[in-house]
Amino acid sequence: MYPIEMKYLTPPTRLFLQKVSKAVFANPFSAEREKADRAIVDSSKSWPALVDEVLEKVKAELDEYAPLNIKQFNSRDQKLLSAAILFERFHVYGDVFDALVANQLAAPQDNQIVPFAKEVLEDLKKLGFDDSLALSYFAFMYQLARAYYLVSRSLVGNSASMQSMRAQLWSSIFTYDLQRYIDGLWNRMEDFSTLLLGETGTGKGVVANALGQAGWIPFDKKGWRFSWAFTQSFISANLSEFTQTLIESALFGHQKGAFTGAIRDSEGLFSRCRPHGTIFLDEIGELDKAIQVKLLRVLQDRVFTPVGGQVGKRFEGRLIAATNIEHASLKEGQFRSDFYYRITSNIIEVPNLRQRILENKNELEELLSVIVPKVIGKEDPDFFSDIISLSQTFRDYHWPGNVRELEQFVRRVLISGTYQRASEDLNGKIERQMSAKALLSRHAMALCTEGVSTSEIARLMQIDRRTALKYLKYQDERAEIKRLR
Repeated sequence: MYPIEMKYLTPPTRLFLQKVSKAVFANPFSAEREKADRAIVDSSKSWPALVDEVLEKVKAELDEYAPLNIKQFNSRDQKLLSAAILFERFHVYGDVFDALVANQLAAPQDNQIVPFAKEVLEDLKKLGFDDSLALSYFAFMYQLARAYYLVSRSLVGNSASMQSMRAQLWSSIFTYDLQRYIDGLWNRMEDFSTLLLGETGTGKGVVANALGQAGWIPFDKKGWRFSWAFTQSFISANLSEFTQTLIESALFGHQKGAFTGAIRDSEGLFSRCRPHGTIFLDEIGELDKAIQVKLLRVLQDRVFTPVGGQVGKRFEGRLIAATNIEHASLKEGQFRSDFYYRITSNIIEVPNLRQRILENKNELEELLSVIVPKVIGKEDPDFFSDIISLSQTFRDYHWPGNVRELEQFVRRVLISGTYQRASEDLNGKIERQMSAKALLSRHAMALCTEGVSTSEIARLMQIDRRTALKYLKYQDERAEIKRLR
């Protein structure tokens, strides 16, 4: 067997590929990415349009070494060539990767076959990648495409705070150093928990969903599909829905006979989470400190035990948590200090709608362009035009219910053709003789109309959830009596 003939990159090519590598590994939601692309091509096009010119230049440079086999180069040059190939193949197959993501979202229970996988893997093998490396690079391409698709399309808005949040989210998926991630950190991301902070209705669940569904998934060559659908990688729960006595069972599961009513074994969230998958715990700020201790053990030792069980089970997923409680309160006693520091490998603050509108005058319109088709089920230019016109009259409104209230605004206008600010209704003309119950009911209904959840209404009014429901029902009954009169 003849030895492989060694080849060497010319100094100009090496310098060029170093620039390409910098662009490949830059955060696409950061200013650094556009700056890196402009260092490669001198173009008047805006980003991301100029990426096409970068792609043409990278292709031309790689063609100079055709037929290319990365094994013919030393390890340093192999890394530069691999980054350029990753960039070129990723963009060549960009549209079909996007279609794969869209099809998976449309059929979340079906694990899609990847019809173009064989072609990509054969291309990589011809370029000198061995089987395992080719499979890894293909999985990286899919993860990159999926992450960009989910983050860019689900988190709409061009305010400065939203641009910053998208960049933070990308780093939470891949870290700030994508090269280090590819070199092996991809297999350790479960050790990094993320805490989402933000007011009710800002979209913390949407952020968590994008992060959770963008995780690493290996490719199964036997079935010509990824090992599982990314839509099955994400499990979520709102902790306020569980009583303190049942929350441990909901998280870790229980064995038959563990407590009254436990008539069979039951799996908890942590048992159902896949390797490299994600569990999202919303409203974690109210978590009892005794449960914090148990959750801390899972995060530190990666082991949990079902209620009533004796055998520990391994947790191989990642944890994302969210709360509307202020950061200072969490740090100063709401959380145990050891639990706080373990759950905050990364903290992302989701901006409220007031801040976003102040930063970008077109933020409402950009959001409504996504919300309206979502609510109606299709594009409706006439209704969109009407609701944009109506939204202009709300320029001075603070939107206390945030994006959730904006969605309610669309639904209300769709049904009634008008929208009355709930806070104005409460602060406007109030009956002189109004019982405390009626006043509290009116306040609860005002918050509900703004998109605030029942659990959050209870927290804001400092009452239990059952009482909040009672006030909402009382207000509905009074409205019905008034209508019949």
